[in-house]
Amino acid sequence: MRISLRNQYGLAISIFVIGIALAAVGICFLNIGNQAAGITNFVRTWPETSGVILSAEVQKDKPVVRYRYEIEGKSFEGTRVFLSDGPYKSVEALPDGVTIHYLQPNGDAASLSYQKDQTVPVVYNEHVPQESSLNRIVPGKRKKFLFLGVIGIAFGMLFIVRSLQYE
Repeated sequence: MRISLRNQYGLAISIFVIGIALAAVGICFLNIGNQAAGITNFVRTWPETSGVILSAEVQKDKPVVRYRYEIEGKSFEGTRVFLSDGPYKSVEALPDGVTIHYLQPNGDAASLSYQKDQTVPVVYNEHVPQESSLNRIVPGKRKKFLFLGVIGIAFGMLFIVRSLQYE
C-alpha cells in the first residue's frame, strides 16, 4: 500500500511528526525556563562587594554600564547589569548616566539608575571573580517559558495520541 497524505496512514504519520515537533518545542521552552531559574538560584550564593560606575550610556537602545570593583586587592571591571540580557522596557540616557526600565520576574515594572562615579553593590562569582553583575535580578518572563513549554508538550502528546488512533 502506498503512503501519501491523501490516505489515513499518511495523515497519521503527518500528525505524528507534528506532535513530535510540538513536544520538542515544548521541551526547549521548559529548558529555557529552568535555566533562568537555575541562574537565579546559583547567583544567590555570590558574595557582594562595592564598586564604582566608570561610565553609563545608551548604545543601540541598550544600557552599557562599565564599573570597577576590587576583590582581595585585585581590581576588576565589568559591564553586566543583569544576569541575562533584557528584556528592557526602555532605557533613558541621562547626563553621565542611564535609567533602565525593566520587568521583574513576577511581571511588575521597575527601574534602576546608574550615574558616573556612583558607588554601587556588585555581586561576583567567588570562583571566577571576573564574572560579576550589578544585581541578582534575572529579568524576563520565566513563567511564560514554562507555560509555553507545558502547552507545547500537551499539544504534542495530543497529536501523537491522535495519530495512533488511525488504522
